[in-house]
Amino acid sequence: MKASIPFKMSVAQQRALHREIERQLAEHTRKYEAEYIALALYAAHIEFGFGKKRLERLKQRMYELYHELVQYYEMPHEGMFIARRKLLDIGVDTTPEEEDMRLLTYGTKEDKR
Repeated sequence: MKASIPFKMSVAQQRALHREIERQLAEHTRKYEAEYIALALYAAHIEFGFGKKRLERLKQRMYELYHELVQYYEMPHEGMFIARRKLLDIGVDTTPEEEDMRLLTYGTKEDKR
C-alpha cells in the first residue's frame, strides 16, 4: 500500500499565494471597471440623449463616487458592492431578471437562438 503525504504550504508560500490572488483581483477590477462605466455611459447616451460633455462629467462623477465609497467604508476593491447596497436601500435592485440573463450568455454555446 502506498502512503500519500498531502502537500503543505509554508507560511511564506501562503502569503505569496494570497498576495498574488489580491494582485489578480485588483487587476481584474481595474480592467472591468472601465467596461462597466462604459456600459452605463452608453445607456445614458441612448436613453437620455447625453452628449459628450455631459457624459464626461458623469464619468468623472462616477469615478469620484466610487473612490469616496471605498475610502469611507475602508473596503478596497468593494466599491461596486457598496454601490449596489446603496441602490438597494432606495429600492433599485440591479440583480438581472431571468430574461436579462441572456445578455450575460450571448455568444456562448448555450445561446441557441
